[in-house]
Amino acid sequence: MVGDRLYTDMAMARASGAMGVLVLTGETMAEQAKLVTPPPDLVVRDLAEFGELLMAAAREAVKC
Repeated sequence: MVGDRLYTDMAMARASGAMGVLVLTGETMAEQAKLVTPPPDLVVRDLAEFGELLMAAAREAVKC
């Protein structure tokens, strides 16, 4: 689940057992993400950073 809200998007991810990716281009600030328990599985500044991480993971998977 990718979203920008702790109390809806990340809560839904947690409730459904999905990985929660918090994007900081919306409502939530980095400081807020650091204080929430449990924290999101991944926090990224924007979708571009998330895309870069996905591409890097895909390249690593191909090496295996």
